[in-house]
Amino acid sequence: MNHKLLARLEKETGVTDLVGLLAKKLSPADLQSLLMAVYAERTAVLSPADLLHQYQYDRFVKPATTDAGAMRMFDQLAMEVTDGKFEWLELSPVAPLGTCAAMATVHQDKVMATARNSEVLSDCTNVLALECALRRREMLVTNPKSAESVRL
Repeated sequence: MNHKLLARLEKETGVTDLVGLLAKKLSPADLQSLLMAVYAERTAVLSPADLLHQYQYDRFVKPATTDAGAMRMFDQLAMEVTDGKFEWLELSPVAPLGTCAAMATVHQDKVMATARNSEVLSDCTNVLALECALRRREMLVTNPKSAESVRL
């Protein structure tokens, strides 16, 4: 985050080390509750016109420009080509907070975090790796010498 912005926020709020306080002194659940209270206050004053304005100008809330029919055909073709060799999953639109930063080289500034200690899913391979790890762990509990693969 921009150091000038942080300095300005600390000066305006009178709270030194504001980011450190929120990041390290509050539990994730307490930070989540605090952010939810902040967002509740902010949304209490929004009007449908405000939402329309944001929808019109905020690139993050726009529908995808991808042809939905073409994507559906691609998925169908991929399912046919893999011929049951993989399990198909419909992933959640959110992932655990830090998934991209901890599992890849993507800085958290480039990921859309949520107020609920998660982030918008941007790279499904990270979440598929987490799901594979959980399933593999379960296999090893049942059979510690299992060589069975997880295919998602």
